Order: sequence, then C-alpha cells, then structure tokens
Amino acid sequence: TSYPPSPGTNPSTDNPFGVETAPPVNTPTSPQPTPPPVTSPAPSTPSGGTVADGYLTHTVRASETLYRISRTYNVSVEDIRRLNSLNGNLIKVGQVLRIKRM
Repeated sequence: TSYPPSPGTNPSTDNPFGVETAPPVNTPTSPQPTPPPVTSPAPSTPSGGTVADGYLTHTVRASETLYRISRTYNVSVEDIRRLNSLNGNLIKVGQVLRIKRM
C-alpha cells in the first residue's frame, strides 16, 4: 500500500517517505583564545631545580632528605648545609636549596 505524501512535502528518491528534514545547523565558531607566548624555561636539573648565578636550586619535595639530594647532585651533605646556612639535617617541603654546581 502506498500513501500519498503529506501536504507541503516534496518527496524525492533520497526521502521516499516525504519526511521533512531540518537544514544543517551552522553554529558560529567562537574565537579561540590566544595562547600565551612561548618562553624558554631555565635549564632543568635532575630533580626539577633551575640554574641561577652559577648555582643550582632545588625545591625540596615530600620524603626527600639532605642525603638523597646530595646523591642526586653528587655533592656532600656538608656542602648543602654550608651553602644554605643549615645547622642540622632538617629541611621542609617547598624549601629552596642552593646546590654547588659541578
């Protein structure tokens, strides 16, 4: 059984049932934000420190010790203490230490 097309439709071979389809939606594209300028970071050290004034800087992370930091940079614990005016082995997370550059 064939049904006649509904009034106001234009049946075609692509649309054999005479169903109207909505035209494609053109959504306006919003302008893309401008990315920040590319800058070169300071040279990196094995543990994320940076090079400043001929010394390396190291930011202490959780569970790090002076001994571990000294092994990372191949310097003595005493060198780190002396350079940072430390009296003992106590360091804190987030503390920035200067390390003698080798």
